[in-house]
Amino acid sequence: MTPGVAAERPSLSPFVVVSLGTNDPPEDVAAFRADPAAFDFVVTDSNMPYLSGVDVARAVRALRADIPVAIVSGFIDADLLAHASSAGVKELIFKAVDVKALRPLPKPVTLAQIKADKRFKDMALVKYARLSVQPVSTEEWNMICHLGGVKA
Repeated sequence: MTPGVAAERPSLSPFVVVSLGTNDPPEDVAAFRADPAAFDFVVTDSNMPYLSGVDVARAVRALRADIPVAIVSGFIDADLLAHASSAGVKELIFKAVDVKALRPLPKPVTLAQIKADKRFKDMALVKYARLSVQPVSTEEWNMICHLGGVKA
């Protein structure tokens, strides 16, 4: 398999769970292509850089038509339902996130401000240009708090 791949058989599961641990769908499809039999199922996000979840589903099912594929999304509409169905996706999983502010920032921090600040050039939110749930490092959080006028 590829670097960063973790494979284990959870204690009560008949499946081997392979987590590719990448943020690069073409690399994930390449890993699948290298050993399709190593996978029991595929779970992918709907909105990713380079390829959509539907694109990933089509790619892996072209290599192995019997592979079950599920797509996770925070926004499931008729368009996604239709495209996922035509790609042979077995399940759409709603990714619900409930975020509640603890307190308002004295100075709001905008996405444009974050993108313009070179210190955030490696932040997932800036690199992958999508508004979704993104990882934020402690250092990034502290810088955002500072920009917003609060001490982290």
